[in-house]
Amino acid sequence: MKYSPVHYARALFESLEDQPKDQEGTIRRFRAYLTQSGDARLMGKILKAVERLAVHARGGRMVVVESARALPEKAVATLRAAFQKEDHLETVIRPELIGGVKIVIDDEWAIDATMKRK
Repeated sequence: MKYSPVHYARALFESLEDQPKDQEGTIRRFRAYLTQSGDARLMGKILKAVERLAVHARGGRMVVVESARALPEKAVATLRAAFQKEDHLETVIRPELIGGVKIVIDDEWAIDATMKRK
């Protein structure tokens, strides 16, 4: 690994901002570079970091809601309404939580109302 996923993400994000008319070409060249350097396996982490940069650039936060089972759409809608429109809300199913929810904002623990915690 030549660079960390965060370094790659910053480079890709800045390149996409600098070349808005050639984003497809920028991504194609970036993928080729990752393949050539042997870091293509990092693509998932890089894309997640780019997503975080994009959300933060528009003034939002990354909000992850973890639950043991899929949340009903009404509950997800209520959660979305509780945050700003710039925030990115992601739901994750983690059966080991048993019940309840855990909300993490920008990788900092916020609310842990799970059965696993009790």
